[in-house]
Amino acid sequence: MHASSTLRAAYGTDAVKNAVHGSSNNQQKSAEMGMWFSRECRTSAMFTNCTCAVIKPHAIQAGYAG
Repeated sequence: MHASSTLRAAYGTDAVKNAVHGSSNNQQKSAEMGMWFSRECRTSAMFTNCTCAVIKPHAIQAGYAG
């Protein structure tokens, strides 16, 4: 089903780059959350003097990024 007013329709390009994801049930949600937010995946990176930039899709479309 394709709904033209959804985020997936507005920003997704295909089945892989579909802009959003929702788990199909609580068990899958728990497994996916554990994959990304578990304490087992620790980083050795030291973040000092860093910047995080989030560029919103409408800025890209308007040509403001680059």
